Amino acid sequence: MSFLFEKNGKNSIIKLMKILKPIFYDNFKCLADGCKNSCCSAGWQISVSKNEIAKLQFCGDDSLAKNENFIKCQNEFCINLLDKICPYFGNGLCNIVLKKGNDFLFDICKNFPRNFNQTKSHLEMRLSIACEEVCRLLLKQEKFEFKTENNHNLMIKTNDKNFETRQQIIDILQDRTKNLRQRVESVNTFVGATMPIFEKSIFEKLEWLEDKNKKLFCDLKPLENFESKTFSEIQIENLFVYFVFNYFANGSIEFCNSAIFKFCTFSVMCCLSLADKLEKSNYESKAIDAMLMFGREIESSSKNVEIILENLKWKLLMLLLLVVVQVEVFWLVCLQKMVLVFVFLIKMKALQKNCLLLEMASVIWQTKIWAVSFITNT
Repeated sequence: MSFLFEKNGKNSIIKLMKILKPIFYDNFKCLADGCKNSCCSAGWQISVSKNEIAKLQFCGDDSLAKNENFIKCQNEFCINLLDKICPYFGNGLCNIVLKKGNDFLFDICKNFPRNFNQTKSHLEMRLSIACEEVCRLLLKQEKFEFKTENNHNLMIKTNDKNFETRQQIIDILQDRTKNLRQRVESVNTFVGATMPIFEKSIFEKLEWLEDKNKKLFCDLKPLENFESKTFSEIQIENLFVYFVFNYFANGSIEFCNSAIFKFCTFSVMCCLSLADKLEKSNYESKAIDAMLMFGREIESSSKNVEIILENLKWKLLMLLLLVVVQVEVFWLVCLQKMVLVFVFLIKMKALQKNCLLLEMASVIWQTKIWAVSFITNT
């Protein structure tokens, strides 16, 4: 169990909060100057608070308190990057940590690659594949598992339907009696999703840290059967669970389960296709290159994630509309056949001079013609 402090009016109370995290979460350790692609030189916009800046300015070291190290970004302050590199970064290490220790480091830097999602029942602690060491840890797992402080599965015990749905999806994805394609199709059926389609127009809408990466993504072809030359089936399974854990039951993203799982599949396909497309690796595996590139270019940008989710959501709505129209056309065809039979019967009984039946047939026929015309025009 972990203790989190919450404010209740004027009094501070202690609330017992359960924590859920990947089993390898505590194994993460920053490589510091051993990192080949440091987060300090990734080119991200690094937001900092006024209090953090003030704390640094009164630390007693003028070299760390330069005003030109910060710029105003909309309603917040950001670190002023020099050619996409943090001004405090040098020789693979952070000068703030070297000179003043971790206490003076900005919160965003302390936490990365960790991120948190607090719910009513528990706190989730996660790691991001925008860090090369997290990629390594994820690829090494025989199975993506979770742990809690009190040794029971929060994902099942919680009463939140979204978390139960997420656990069911993870169970399906980790059912190794079926091949991966079958498992993904089972989840698609469960949440009402379809396989994503790679469209160049989606990638062209995104913001990019590196133009060369944009071209790579725009040329990707999906591996729909998940037959990768780089990733093993277990590694692909773990990658799926990683995205499902990170994006399901997250209150900050208000999209339906079908769109979110479609995004998870889209993300996995991007990583697999990228790895097979890369000619060489900067690491021990092209899988790390691919995951890291996806993590930094797409996952680390909330704007990019929302653009893709929005696109996938509208694709689903269009598909649903198409199905509805096809069903309507089917019934119109049936109606046409019924009307023809009805008119034939009326003709057979023409001698009875049943004008009412003739009028009804005419009205039904005109209604059918109007409906077909309406659907065709729209």
